[in-house]
Amino acid sequence: MNCNTKSKGFSLVELLVALTLFGLMAAGLASLAIQSRRMSETIIFEDQVHRSIQNFLEEIRGIGYERIENVLEEPKDGFDLTLPDIDGAGAIVSVNIPIAVVNDTERLPNWTTINVETTTKDGDSTTLPIDLRVALNSHKVLASENTEGIEVIIQFQWQLPWEKDGQKQLGEAIAFVADESP
Repeated sequence: MNCNTKSKGFSLVELLVALTLFGLMAAGLASLAIQSRRMSETIIFEDQVHRSIQNFLEEIRGIGYERIENVLEEPKDGFDLTLPDIDGAGAIVSVNIPIAVVNDTERLPNWTTINVETTTKDGDSTTLPIDLRVALNSHKVLASENTEGIEVIIQFQWQLPWEKDGQKQLGEAIAFVADESP
């Protein structure tokens, strides 16, 4: 009786160990791919939110010093701004943003919510609500330039679609509108 101990192939234990290791690596790679996609979409959403806020700020600056000064004196009017078509998916919408803070004194504790249409790189469209507050501060003289002007601050907060309630991203955009009259 000749007992040949050399066999071809893998034993059941070796096969189970290999399958387990392969499964763990595949699960790790799948988790990494999901995390990478979420980070990519977060960057896209943040970019679209910041572009919208910057467009609002530029629109307010474009109104001019005199109109902003009138709103500063009569803040109940607020600003009528347009929600830009930032990605080609939505229509242009007009929205009134009331003035929440004047010269560091809070007038309105609430936020105005606007909806921004966002598009992921896969072409999926999502509506992202953004809460806004506008603050105006009068600066009669800036020491460095000897210029009068108004500081326009847009405070904003928003939440990614997959985050839990209350986990909002916060931001602030600031511009100075100078009085250019002689």
